[in-house]
Amino acid sequence: SDGALVLTSAAPVYDRNKKNLIGAVILRRILNNEKAIVGRIHESLDIDAVIFKGETLIATNLSSQDETRKKFAKLPSPVRKTVLEQGRPFEAVKIEKGGYLAKYQPLSGMDGKPLAALMVRLDATRYAETRFTAVVSLLGIAFIGFLLAFTIKFIIQRRILKPVGKLTQGTERLAKGDYSYQLPVTSRDEIGLLSQAFNTMAVQLGERDRLKNEFLSNTSHEIRTPLNGIIGIAESLIDGAAGPLPEKAVGNLSMISSSGRRLANLVNDILDFSKLRENEMDLPRHPVDIHVVTDVVLTLAQPLIGKKPLNLVNTIDPEAPLVEGDENRMQQIVLNLVGNAIKFTESGTVE
Repeated sequence: SDGALVLTSAAPVYDRNKKNLIGAVILRRILNNEKAIVGRIHESLDIDAVIFKGETLIATNLSSQDETRKKFAKLPSPVRKTVLEQGRPFEAVKIEKGGYLAKYQPLSGMDGKPLAALMVRLDATRYAETRFTAVVSLLGIAFIGFLLAFTIKFIIQRRILKPVGKLTQGTERLAKGDYSYQLPVTSRDEIGLLSQAFNTMAVQLGERDRLKNEFLSNTSHEIRTPLNGIIGIAESLIDGAAGPLPEKAVGNLSMISSSGRRLANLVNDILDFSKLRENEMDLPRHPVDIHVVTDVVLTLAQPLIGKKPLNLVNTIDPEAPLVEGDENRMQQIVLNLVGNAIKFTESGTVE
């Protein structure tokens, strides 16, 4: 009506089958001096609300003694033209002392024409407080996130990285032959199970290493006895225990004796395997004729040729100066080189 702003709502009423329309329910509420609606807006959004009909204030949550109510007692002309005549929203901002943010929204009737205007207003001070609260909240969330990330990092470092580091150290010690090292098992999760498996593996490797050393020691003792017998028999034959021998036979017996002594030295090295593993083997160094060593190696390697058309030639100068070293080790090195050369050469000359 002309004197009041009425909020009307209508809904159809059907029968129990929801097929036949039997009536309608119409609700009407006069908004003049109605504080309930604007009060709910204030309570839910914490903002001031005013309803204008025409240019006149008809409902607000502001008290009659509020200075702000006096400022908004009448709808400003620019707002009235935009909101009531054109039916478009209008926004206003005042940034001075006592400033505010305000928005005017048209309220249209059933015919779509604007009948009134709803204004919502937020004080700049309250807006600043809201932003400050939001900033403080964001900083608090960021701080909590930092603490959470630090806690997760600490947990990961303690429960995963530190045990993995100890496992790496244990692996390095195993690689060096220290089978007595044991990892501490502090949990029953996957890391704990892995540590326990590592300890079991270290014990088994240590036991197998002990059995291997015992086998080498026992085998070396068993080999050394008949080997010394062969060397003794060969040297006694060279010395004429069975009478004079042809020169070729004496040379072959000398070769047997020399090879036997080299094998005996290898057996002694096996018996001293612990020093060899720790790189503490002492090499008896003395002047060695490398030409003679090469001749001995070529003679020993001759049976390796088989039926291959190969010639083994010693090209080292017989007058070459002596070299200081371990004669047995030199023979081993040269024999390995010549053996590989024979193995991978089908015909020709090995020098």
